[in-house]
Amino acid sequence: TLNKYDIIILDYLIRNYTAEEAMTTQTWVEAGGGLMSMTGFTNQQFAADRPNSLIKPMGLSYNTSKGFFNGPVQTFAPHPITDMLTSISFYGGLYIDIVEDGVGKNKVIMTIPPQGAVGVVQDRGDGRLFVFGDEWIEFDSEWKNIPEIKKFWVQTLAWLGPKDSCLVPQ
Repeated sequence: TLNKYDIIILDYLIRNYTAEEAMTTQTWVEAGGGLMSMTGFTNQQFAADRPNSLIKPMGLSYNTSKGFFNGPVQTFAPHPITDMLTSISFYGGLYIDIVEDGVGKNKVIMTIPPQGAVGVVQDRGDGRLFVFGDEWIEFDSEWKNIPEIKKFWVQTLAWLGPKDSCLVPQ
């Protein structure tokens, strides 16, 4: 099923996934897929557990030990996703744990002090992951009120997409 997609975006998952499903997802990413994960629209533990069931085997996971917290994100490391960004929404999100697994090459591209990493990218085989600690960036209210949200999405999808694809300038 995954092979017919270039990019998959995880948000508000309805269940935890099996180890076999996580391995299938990992194999798909390593073969060139682009995977983005967000935490989902709730401040409940399952908002972390469900996506973690798919992404944790690749060394990235949401951490609820410091609770859900607010931003905005205003600290960006240089990366194609963060180019020209100065501030994006973050309301009731989580920070991200990184466990180096010797396969994925991780980079923290967004932080909210003092909690830590809230945006992490990973090159994994021929594919890529982007794990973001919140989901407010997808709401119409944010698209209307924060012009940088559109730029964020254009740059995110361009980075996650196939490396040999053609982009239409925005």
